[in-house]
Amino acid sequence: MIREPILRDGRYVEGGFKFRIRVLGGLHRIGAQDPYFTLTAQIDRQAKNNRWMDWGGGACHDTILAHYPDLADLAAMHLSTIDGSPMHAVANGWYWYKGGLYLGEKWLAAEVRYGQPVTLDEQAGVLASHARISEAEARDLIAQNLNKEDFERWIDEQRPRWKAEAEACITKHGLRVFES
Repeated sequence: MIREPILRDGRYVEGGFKFRIRVLGGLHRIGAQDPYFTLTAQIDRQAKNNRWMDWGGGACHDTILAHYPDLADLAAMHLSTIDGSPMHAVANGWYWYKGGLYLGEKWLAAEVRYGQPVTLDEQAGVLASHARISEAEARDLIAQNLNKEDFERWIDEQRPRWKAEAEACITKHGLRVFES
């Protein structure tokens, strides 16, 4: 069993406190499933007695990228399959493409989250992040008002690009499969 590979290990000062950050990642396989991309961090803060204490971590990509911007491509691939397809590419993509909540047989025009409707900018932003396209491309796609079959066809057209992105990311960072 290979443990999650350490990609970066560093220290920084923020707000007068000393932190250390260990960035972990690679291609995670659980059981017989296909490996998927992962990028997480473990962050500790130095206490007044000089001991290190757990400060947080997980998929805190904003913090990781603030210190290691060269990992942006890997952060974008987080939870994508080894072939580069985003997690639940069709289901999650369709959800954000429609910008709404599925109730029985009907999609609502805008989901209400935390008491506020989802804006077109939020919808396009999440869809863009999911499909790894620009927000402008996401807005253009949303404006096409595709049906589910045509959206699935669009997803299938993205797969060669996603695969190329995955292969480039694996090569660039020397990623390997590890199991837990």
